[in-house]
Amino acid sequence: MQSRILFTGLLFTAVLRQPLTLRKWAALVLLTGGLALKYLSPHLQVDGYIALMLGQALLSALAGVYNEYYLKEDMNLSIHVQNFFMYFYGMIFNVVLGLLLNPSSFLSLRFDNLMNGQVALIVFFGASTGIAAAFILKFINVLVKAIASAVEVSLTALFARIILGEPFSSRDIPSALVVTAAIAVYYTKGIGEGQSWPKQQRA
Repeated sequence: MQSRILFTGLLFTAVLRQPLTLRKWAALVLLTGGLALKYLSPHLQVDGYIALMLGQALLSALAGVYNEYYLKEDMNLSIHVQNFFMYFYGMIFNVVLGLLLNPSSFLSLRFDNLMNGQVALIVFFGASTGIAAAFILKFINVLVKAIASAVEVSLTALFARIILGEPFSSRDIPSALVVTAAIAVYYTKGIGEGQSWPKQQRA
């Protein structure tokens, strides 16, 4: 997730051709560092799987930027219509993939197990998250969504403490403070605000 923020910034400027000020770039780097701080450990191992994780982060960032491009392509088209087609195609893809990779488990799925209160809540929260993300992408931008995801990490630790009784780790609070500082830098004016990268080329 940490590298995804920087990938999102790079793709945002490259695909949507919207340069960012140096101050906003500094905020994104600080935000990445704040999230990385939460997961740093002396036992952290770097192996060949890092390439797969970076690839996944790049694809995730590309998907977010493309979704913004698609949602903003026709601002007059209802966001609910756009959401319907995106999720419809996603459902088809998952059904086909499930039938190809594990047809026995997929066909033996009992839908009555899904009809209970806990599952309904999970579906509700998941759907609400998806709709909120679509509104952010259509009417704001993908970088705000990335920032919201970073805040979500800190809030998850907070709610895990409140609801599940899980203690804070020694890195949770420093990470939350750095993330908060990064958001403050992103949304305030100051050093680096007058310069942007990449620079816009004059016609």
